[in-house]
Amino acid sequence: MPDELFWLLEKSGTYTTKTGYDAAKLNVEGKQDGFDWRKYVWNVACSPKIRQFLWKLKHEALAVRESLIKRGMHVEGKCKRYGEMESTAHVMFLCPFAREVWARCPSLFVPHIAAGQSIEESLKACFRMINFPPTGL
Repeated sequence: MPDELFWLLEKSGTYTTKTGYDAAKLNVEGKQDGFDWRKYVWNVACSPKIRQFLWKLKHEALAVRESLIKRGMHVEGKCKRYGEMESTAHVMFLCPFAREVWARCPSLFVPHIAAGQSIEESLKACFRMINFPPTGL
């Protein structure tokens, strides 16, 4: 018989993107970082754009100066307001301006993010927040 291409992971024998993705996930099964994506990103009650933002935040894929420098762009790496290196953690949690925003957040259990704390730990800390209902101004 002549040779024939056959994809073993599909009953029909034809390759699909879905089965290719499933096969790729099998190869990284042991490389899980212990971060519960469903709980802290994909099942958060918010708009899809916010979920996408949380995904980018977790993967440090935001266009902050530190990331731009790593990608070879020639930009100054310091925060325009305070002169520290502009990293994802700095922009979101550590910059004095970001700390002021967090302090004014109308919520219970507002997280106190420390330097050196990972983005994953920060997202987990934010998950405990209980937001107050909006007030009629």
